[in-house]
Amino acid sequence: MLRFQLSVIASVALCLTALSTHRVNAGVLSDFDSAVTTAATQTPGAWYTDRYAPNQFQSPETGGGRSGTLLQGISIADSAANRPSSFSSGFYNTQGRKFDLGSGTTGLSIEMYIDSTWEGLNQDRLAGLWATGVDASNSISAYPIIEFTNAGSGDFQIWDGAGFQSVGGFSGYGQWYEIGFDLVGSDFIYTVNGIDVFTDNTVGGTTEFSNVILQGYNAGNDYNIHWDNLQSNLQAVPEPASFILFGVNACCGLLTVRRRRRTP
Repeated sequence: MLRFQLSVIASVALCLTALSTHRVNAGVLSDFDSAVTTAATQTPGAWYTDRYAPNQFQSPETGGGRSGTLLQGISIADSAANRPSSFSSGFYNTQGRKFDLGSGTTGLSIEMYIDSTWEGLNQDRLAGLWATGVDASNSISAYPIIEFTNAGSGDFQIWDGAGFQSVGGFSGYGQWYEIGFDLVGSDFIYTVNGIDVFTDNTVGGTTEFSNVILQGYNAGNDYNIHWDNLQSNLQAVPEPASFILFGVNACCGLLTVRRRRRTP
């Protein structure tokens, strides 16, 4: 009997896991095992400057105990006090590169290493995964963002269209984390290590993501960000309550049949 009950619990968990999956047709955009192409302006197949170019953006590099990662280096040489006067505003403290995506992309994830040396730097934010959302007319509609900030004891935060919201999920420095977001129906679903941490309904009519952006923040100090395994999807799975209920009922039905078959 106990063995059967454990089997039931495992089966239900498996069913619910399958039903709660957001990302389908997932594929690796880059594992950064080969050299990335960079450009100063928008160029097909290249990572081009967003706001201000980070001091380094290259692969394959070694970081976080792994080989074949993307290194994004932030340098004091590119801080506000050292940039050309036309780039001296705080807007250009955010320094990254973007890459144009294929049509129909509605989900992104990437692994980021949060280095132990970041602890105690007390900056506003250090690194994040951004995207540009567009609507059916290809007009910019939203900027989904999930990033790590080491303010206070450190945490992940998301941009909800009006401000940054802390979402949790951080369990310590010196670790790799997978962060991401999916467009599911009329919501952005944000995840850390595959766990939903925030649902944002301020999508502004977004139908897909036109590009992905990897950002760092330059507050006048040197540090490195290591990225790995950038993934995207080409279709989001809607999760209406009726579909979830149907799936749960189906799972329960299968379990009932299984028990009947096992009953002498």
